[in-house]
Amino acid sequence: MLLRTGNGVAAAVQLAEQITKNTAVSNLVAVQALPRIARADSEAGFLMESLMATIAVSDEEAKTRLRDFLDKRAAKALQRSVTGE
Repeated sequence: MLLRTGNGVAAAVQLAEQITKNTAVSNLVAVQALPRIARADSEAGFLMESLMATIAVSDEEAKTRLRDFLDKRAAKALQRSVTGE
C-alpha cells in the first residue's frame, strides 16, 4: 500500500488495530510459520502451509468466524481509509 507523506503513523495504527482482531493462532502462524514457509523448498512449504492452515482453522474462534463468513454475517475484513488513498 502506498501512502501519502505524513500518513504512515495513522496507517500503522489502523493496521495494528486490524491485527488485534485476528485470532491468536492466526497471528502466531503469521509471525512464526510464514517466514519459514517462504524459506522452505516448495514441497516442504506446501506441507507446512497446509498444516498451519489446519491448525489455524481448528481454533474455536476461527470456526465461528468462518461460519459467520459463510453465512454472510461477518463484517467486512478490510475497509479502505483516506490514509491509503
